[in-house]
Amino acid sequence: MRPEEFERILNSESYHWWYLGSHDLIVRVAKRLHHGRRLRVLDAGCGTGRLCQLLAQTSDVTGCDISPTALALANRRSHVSIEQCDLEASPVNGSEYDLITCIDVIYHEQIIDPVAALRNLHTRLRPGGRLILHVPASNLLRGAHDQAVRAKRRFRVEDIRALLRSAGLTPIYVSYRLAIFWLPFLLWRRLTRSQTGSSDLEVRLPQWLHRLFFLMVSTENSFLLRGGRLPFGTSIIAIARRPKEPTSSWQN
Repeated sequence: MRPEEFERILNSESYHWWYLGSHDLIVRVAKRLHHGRRLRVLDAGCGTGRLCQLLAQTSDVTGCDISPTALALANRRSHVSIEQCDLEASPVNGSEYDLITCIDVIYHEQIIDPVAALRNLHTRLRPGGRLILHVPASNLLRGAHDQAVRAKRRFRVEDIRALLRSAGLTPIYVSYRLAIFWLPFLLWRRLTRSQTGSSDLEVRLPQWLHRLFFLMVSTENSFLLRGGRLPFGTSIIAIARRPKEPTSSWQN
């Protein structure tokens, strides 16, 4: 990812509806897994460190990323352990984590083999530990933004289930999300396709619109947290488990 895009992300995460909504969902999923104890959490591909900052309120968090720019920004804003890593090699030490978050990482052009990256994360989970995976969905939504963030691939839910199983993980929950934004995103990506390398974060929206969109996303998040699934969307959320024993619920 270009250094200026990390700066845009850093400056947007505290108010932009997309980041607020995604972090809201991930943090709420993580809280479901706590059972009254602090979890050992790895944020694999932590970017600017905002999610590390949020998860650290209730967990012992380590962040890792391959980008020196991201690491510098994450160290500036977060008081958790931040390390450099290559997810297709070794993310961090030999630690075992209760939870690993991997948010909008394996779509990137620097990830040559997503299965290898997920398999490596599998080895960092304790038996029974969980992985929260988030990726962009639908090749129809490919556009100038994908060029700006160097996105190599978008996924379908069946792709994610297959990748998780190939990495030795058990998919527990997989769903599209942000369904209400699918058509607006499609139209926007078609309109801006000629704007080579233009990031969606360059678009300035009024604060009332960010608040409205976040309200819509948080309502959808509540539906997903009750086990609901959506048939389409702009992103995919998946929860997987390192095998230990059969279970019917990701909350167990």
